[in-house]
Amino acid sequence: MIIVMENSELNQRGVEALKQANKDTTVQYYNSLTTQTTSDEELILLDLSADGEFQELCSPEQLASELEEKSLLNNVKVIHLLISDVSSDSHLIPFAKELAIALEKMDKKEIHITVPTDMSYQMTLLAPPETNEGNWKIYGLSAKKSDSFFQESKDKDYESLEKLSNKKLLWQGKNIVDWQSSHPDRMITAKPPKLCL
Repeated sequence: MIIVMENSELNQRGVEALKQANKDTTVQYYNSLTTQTTSDEELILLDLSADGEFQELCSPEQLASELEEKSLLNNVKVIHLLISDVSSDSHLIPFAKELAIALEKMDKKEIHITVPTDMSYQMTLLAPPETNEGNWKIYGLSAKKSDSFFQESKDKDYESLEKLSNKKLLWQGKNIVDWQSSHPDRMITAKPPKLCL
């Protein structure tokens, strides 16, 4: 199942690309969630606006509670946050960690969360395919504290970040969910990983 955080043209491009990989997936919008029984083991939360507002929309505890209240977590094993990680005040990894802790308190400790991060970059920008045959693209962005563009969060959005010349293409391909699930740094659970000595 895909839950679209905001109805926009950019997010619709993302939905269409995700449905190419799984035509049977259902789509709901966050502001009008309905109770739905689903056998889906993967839940995708999608917001490609790159304005950093996802983390301000609701707390991790509130999000977990709303998903549980609508029976949307019944069979879920993984939640994919397909959200550009561009907020300098509230990165996705701590948000995902708090969401995992909230889920654990609801006895949903088997659910883990994936985030689109690359530890070598301060921010990651997700770009959906521009055509049905196109590829998803993931960009890494780094910023200096003195960079006025990144200090003024009101100016951050997908269009302005996408035009930056200093972004680095980290990956492109058809299945963004597979990319996001393929590295342990992108998998978040309530418990810290065990260290092997």
